[in-house]
Amino acid sequence: MVLKNIIIRIIPALGLIALITGIWTGLQRMGYSLPMISLSAASLHGLIMTGSFLGTLLSFERAMISRYKISLIVPIIAGISGVFLLTGQTNIGQILLLIASIGYLTIIFPIYLKFNTPDIFFNLGGLCWILGNVLIMKTGLFPQALPWWIGFLFFTIFAERLAISQFLKKSVAASVLKWIILVLFLLSLMIPFHNSGNIVFGITLILASLWLLKFDMAIFSLKKAGWHRFSGITLLIGYVWLGISGILFLSDKMDLFNYDAKVHTFYLGFVFSMIFAHATHIFPPLLKVAAPKFNPIFYIILILFEVALITRTISDLFHLPEIRIYSGIVSGSAILLFFATLGIMTYLKQKDNS
Repeated sequence: MVLKNIIIRIIPALGLIALITGIWTGLQRMGYSLPMISLSAASLHGLIMTGSFLGTLLSFERAMISRYKISLIVPIIAGISGVFLLTGQTNIGQILLLIASIGYLTIIFPIYLKFNTPDIFFNLGGLCWILGNVLIMKTGLFPQALPWWIGFLFFTIFAERLAISQFLKKSVAASVLKWIILVLFLLSLMIPFHNSGNIVFGITLILASLWLLKFDMAIFSLKKAGWHRFSGITLLIGYVWLGISGILFLSDKMDLFNYDAKVHTFYLGFVFSMIFAHATHIFPPLLKVAAPKFNPIFYIILILFEVALITRTISDLFHLPEIRIYSGIVSGSAILLFFATLGIMTYLKQKDNS
C-alpha cells in the first residue's frame, strides 16, 4: 500500500515534467529563444505532448480503475519516456512510448470488453496510439503519425462523452451518426491526406463537433453552479474548436502556419478544453484527495487561454510569426497557471479538512 501511494505521487510528477517540457519545446519551435537541453528536444514537441504527457495522463486514469495494479507501470513508462526524449535519447524514448501504448491497450481491453459503442471507441483509441508510435519510429515523419495520434485522443474523448451521456434519450439519427463518424474517421486514416484523406478527416471532425454540441450532456451542466457550469462551458468551447479544426483540415495546405493552426486548434482548443473541464473529476480522485471548491479565477484563466488560442489561430492564418510567439507564451502560461491554481486550492482544501 505504501509503494502504491508513492507510485501514485510519482506518476503526476512525471506527467507535469512532460507538460512543462512540451510547452518549453513548443515555444522553441515557434522561434522563442529558450535554453536548449538537447538539440533534438524541440523537434520532438508533438511526441512529448501526445505520448509523454497525454499518454501518461490517460493511462494513469485507466490504470487506477483496473483490477490489476501492476497496470500502474504503464503510465510510469509513458512518463519516463519524456525524460529520454528531453535529453536527446530519441530511440529509447520512442521504444518506451511504444511499450506504453501497447500496455495501455492491454489495460483498457479487459475494462471495455462488452463492446458497446463507448467500448469500441476506447479500444480504437488505444490501437491508434500504437499505430501512430509505430509510424513515427518507422518513418520519422510527424505528419504521418499525427492523424493516428489525433485518433487516439479523439476516440478516447468521444468514448468518455458517450459513456457519460449514454443515459440521455437520443434519436435513431443520433445513433446512426455516431457510427458514421467512426467509419469516416477510420476511412480517413486509410486515404492519403494528399488524395482527399484530409477532406474526409475534416468532415469527420466537423460531424463529431456537431454531434457533441447537440447530443452531449454538457448543455445540462450550464444550469448548475460551480465546477458543473465551468465544465459545461469549457466542454462546449472545446466542441466548437473541434469543428474549427475540422474546417481547417479541409484544406490540403500543409505549410508551417497552416499545419500549426490545424494541429493546435485540435490539441489546445479541443483536448485541453476537455482536460480543463474534467480536471476536478480526474485529478483529485486519482490522487485520493478531496476536490477544491470552485473559484471564479478559473474563468479568468480560461478566458486568457482562449484569447491566446484565438490570437494564435489568426496569426497562423495570416502568417504573423511574432504575434504567434506571444500567443504561444500566453497559452502555455495559462495552462501552467490552471494546474498550479488547481494544485494550490486542492492543498488548501486538504489543510482545512485536517
